[in-house]
Amino acid sequence: MSGDLLGGGTPKRLVQRQGHWVLEVVRQVAIDRSVYRPHTQQLEGRDVILRYLKRSPQFKGLAVGATQLLSEPASSPSCFDAVNGEWVPSVLAPSYIEQLKLQRKRAAQHTIRIQLLDLQAEVLRLKHGHAALLERVAVLEGQLGAVVEGAPIARPAAAPVTAAATKSSAADAPQTSSPANAPSASAGAMPTANADSKLSGAEPATAEAAPRSHKTHNISLPPTTDYVRCIEQLIGGDTTAKAVEDRVDFSQAALYLSVLIDDEDRVAGAILMDLKATVFLGGTLLMVPENELTQQVANNSPSEDSVAASSEVCSALSGSLNNVSGNPQLRSSLMEALEISKHSWLSTPASVTHLADSFGGKVMIAIR
Repeated sequence: MSGDLLGGGTPKRLVQRQGHWVLEVVRQVAIDRSVYRPHTQQLEGRDVILRYLKRSPQFKGLAVGATQLLSEPASSPSCFDAVNGEWVPSVLAPSYIEQLKLQRKRAAQHTIRIQLLDLQAEVLRLKHGHAALLERVAVLEGQLGAVVEGAPIARPAAAPVTAAATKSSAADAPQTSSPANAPSASAGAMPTANADSKLSGAEPATAEAAPRSHKTHNISLPPTTDYVRCIEQLIGGDTTAKAVEDRVDFSQAALYLSVLIDDEDRVAGAILMDLKATVFLGGTLLMVPENELTQQVANNSPSEDSVAASSEVCSALSGSLNNVSGNPQLRSSLMEALEISKHSWLSTPASVTHLADSFGGKVMIAIR
C-alpha cells in the first residue's frame, strides 16, 4: 500500500487535527477501458507527507510550503488546499468558517441596523405629519364652530322687518325696521356684537397662537439614568455610562456630531461624542473585536461602520428626550465630524448633560 500511494496521484488537501497531519491524494483509478474514477487516499505522518511531496519536481512548491506548515506548533484545527502550487487556507477550515460567519454576521447586522434607522426616521416623520394634521383640524373646527354659533344669533335682528324689506339685502334689513321694533333689535344687539367678535377672528387667532408657542424649543431633559439605561439596553454586556461634570473639549481634533431636528426641520439640539465614544459604542454594538477598535482610536480614524452604529446610539438617546411629557418630537441625523464654526451655539447651550461611558469616552447631549 505504501508503494502504491507513493507511486502517483495529485495532492489536494493538507489537514491538521490535534497535531496530527494528513495529506489527501487524489488519483484516477481505471474501472473500465478508457473509464477512470477519482479515488482519494490519505497519507498520514509528517515524514510520509514530506517524502511524497519531495519525490516529484512538480510538487516542489507544495513541498516547501508543507515543510513550513508542519514545522509550526499546532493550535486549532487547520486545513489547506493545493492551489497553483501553494497551500492556501481551505474554506473547510474551522478558523476560516468562523471568520466567514463573523464577516457575514457583521454585514447582516450593518444592513439591518441601517434599514431600522431609515424605518424609525420614516415612522417619526409620519407621526409628526399626523400630529400636525390633527392640530390643523382642531384649529379649523374651532373657526367653524365660531361661525355656526354666530349665525342663529344674527337672525333675530332681521326677523321683525316688513315684507318689502325682506326683498332687500341683509345689510339693509336693520335700516327698514320700524321704530316700535327698536327694543327687540337692541335686545339682540349685544348677542350680535358677541357673534361679530367671534366672526372677526379674535378667538381663532388665539387658537392659532397656541400651536405656534408650543413649537418653540421648550425641551426638558430626562433624568441621566434614562440615558444610562438606554445605552445599557442597546449595547448590552458590561457597557454602561455615568454622569460627569467634565465638559466636552471643542479643541479636540476628533469630535462627532448628530444634530437633533424638530418636525419643522429646525435644529433643536445635538448629541456629541469624542473619538473613543464614537468608536467603542458603535463598534461594540456591531460586535467588532476590541483590538480592532483600539486600532481605530490609535489611528484617529473611526470606520464608517462604527460611525453609522453610533448614529443609532444617538437615535436611541433622542428617544429618551421624546419620552419626556410635553417635549416636541425630535429625530437625530447621521453622525459626522464636527465643524464648530457651523454650530457655534454649542459653546452656550440652553441645557446640557455630560456622560462618560465605561470605555472612557465622552458623550454630550445639548439643547439649543
